[in-house]
Amino acid sequence: MNLEFTRMKFLAVIAVMVVVTSSVLFFNVSEDVCSSDAPQYPSEREQWWSSVMGPAPTETEREHTSKMINKQMKMVNRGAYRDAGVNGWQNQGPDNIGGRVRAIAINPDNTDHIFIGAVAGGIWRSLDAGATWTEVTSTEQAYPVTYITYNPDNSSVMYATTGELVGSRTQRGIGILKSTNGGASWSILPGTSGAGFYWLSKIICNPLDPDILYAAGSNADINGGNGTGILYRSDDAGANWYTMYLESIAPISRNIFDVEISSLDTAEVSLGTDRQGLITFNSGVSWLSFMGSDPLIETQANYNPMRCEVAYCDDSPTTIYLSRYLENASNDSITMSQLWRSTDSGLA
Repeated sequence: MNLEFTRMKFLAVIAVMVVVTSSVLFFNVSEDVCSSDAPQYPSEREQWWSSVMGPAPTETEREHTSKMINKQMKMVNRGAYRDAGVNGWQNQGPDNIGGRVRAIAINPDNTDHIFIGAVAGGIWRSLDAGATWTEVTSTEQAYPVTYITYNPDNSSVMYATTGELVGSRTQRGIGILKSTNGGASWSILPGTSGAGFYWLSKIICNPLDPDILYAAGSNADINGGNGTGILYRSDDAGANWYTMYLESIAPISRNIFDVEISSLDTAEVSLGTDRQGLITFNSGVSWLSFMGSDPLIETQANYNPMRCEVAYCDDSPTTIYLSRYLENASNDSITMSQLWRSTDSGLA
């Protein structure tokens, strides 16, 4: 198969992912986040929180995180960032939850209703366009939320994935969450709270049949090791799941970050792993890689791909974009970001 990709120029390099949870440098637990089911005595509370967040970071991890923060702050001051409108954004809060915001979802029927997911703070909701926020998950569900999505036919039904498997710190998830009341409350889908579902990056609905769900991530063990990228599928709104794809095309990745469906043909599904982009035209019966030598996406010498994400163009569904973040093999402080484009769904 001949995939003809055109490499596009980047004017602003903004794909550096800084994994910063407040548990790395400082963590301030508010009573709004930790409900009364948490131990009340300081010594017991510290032990309980340690069991939730995992072992404390090493001095090496702290130094690495500090360096990454300083590097990102320097980049923000560059003209490319200012020209991209960064300084025109306004803080919408809530400012009192652990970790950075990784997920955001806006109600398609009421844009004042916004949901965010934090890597250590659960799911929060605003009903007034971000002016105020309320936590809608309990302490047991205050784990790293990686993605939130709506059922396209019914905005009362929502899904969220959990599990942060990226960067120097990892925080295991609790499975896939579902809400049937517009996000007012959430529950864990049966069968997704154990092995194989600790580390999930994204969940989407089939636009033609929203009861068909795709959840991408890793089947790593409880500590984030011994895993490969995996794509799950459910045909009954999350009641049951089966493996649609387990990474088998070199270079094998340990995580699938992204999954997208073509609006022209839902048998066409694209994936972004930590190493490459993949596509199927037959609902997962067979898969093809975007990577290779020209005209495919070549792999730069001395650089290791670390994260790939894909997107279909709404106005031209045969156009696929793939963004890629790479690190120098001998010096991970030297990075590269790229954007690639196919205008023919990968067909010659």
